[in-house]
Amino acid sequence: AATAFWNINGNGGTAPPGSFLGTTDNQPLELHVNGTRVLRLEPGNGGFPNLIGGAANNAVLPGTGGATIGGGDQITVGYAATVGGGHLNTASGYGAFIGGGGFDGGISAGNRAAGGAATVGGGVGNAALNSWATVAGGYFNTNSGAGATIAGGAYNTASGPGSFVGGGGYQGSSLSSALGNSASGTASTIGGGLNNIASGPGSFIGGGGWDGSYPAGNTASGAASTVSGGLNNTASGSYYSSVGGGSFNSSSGDGATIGGGENNTSSGILSTIGGGNANTNSASYATIAGGWRNRIPAANDAAAIGGGQNNTASGYLV
Repeated sequence: AATAFWNINGNGGTAPPGSFLGTTDNQPLELHVNGTRVLRLEPGNGGFPNLIGGAANNAVLPGTGGATIGGGDQITVGYAATVGGGHLNTASGYGAFIGGGGFDGGISAGNRAAGGAATVGGGVGNAALNSWATVAGGYFNTNSGAGATIAGGAYNTASGPGSFVGGGGYQGSSLSSALGNSASGTASTIGGGLNNIASGPGSFIGGGGWDGSYPAGNTASGAASTVSGGLNNTASGSYYSSVGGGSFNSSSGDGATIGGGENNTSSGILSTIGGGNANTNSASYATIAGGWRNRIPAANDAAAIGGGQNNTASGYLV
């Protein structure tokens, strides 16, 4: 009968779900254009169908259900995962998502979303490898921290649970290696910059690590330690140490602070150096406001030097 087949000019009188285009056995349905498959609808595990669009080499992993491939080329997805398109992208984690990307015109490197509910928005060579990990985009970023986020940039890593990298990282033509940022501490944060390392729990680096010719990142290795910016600064006290900026400053005492300057060292508990150059504060609760080559040795607690050059405070409350 004329109403029992699908007409290339269209059909009238259809009444879904009784009227449909498809299969009644456990076999997929494919749509071809110019003799090549462009859409495949297939039965999936658990009764959840898979939708596979794009190139004929796109596929779902064995035993998969509820998977979606919007388009692209050489795409692979897993259970309840989604890839919007792109090239060489793989979403193998349960409920994982990749928006696209994987090719920049010269580099062919697919994105990976291997963690459960992991997300890669796009870019090239990005990987979200743990549960709820996110890489929004960028270039060869790797996120292996549960619930961690990399917003963008290049060659950045986030491995601490709940860690965050905003961006930055770079590989210049004159450099031999990638200089991305690394947030490895639990709930650690790096805003941007180059070659910075936030390894302490709750540590923070705002940026910096590059002066236009010299790559030397900042390091925040203590718990809740902070480096706001600058070049080659280190906040390594067991807790709460901080460096505001400058270059080659080291705040290693618990709760120690360096505001800025260059080549300053604050190693006493709750010791402070405001700025200047080559100042050393080794006493607890002691303060050097600034100047050059001023020094407060250990055991001279609560001593202070206002500034100047080559001064030494060798007693309490100097």
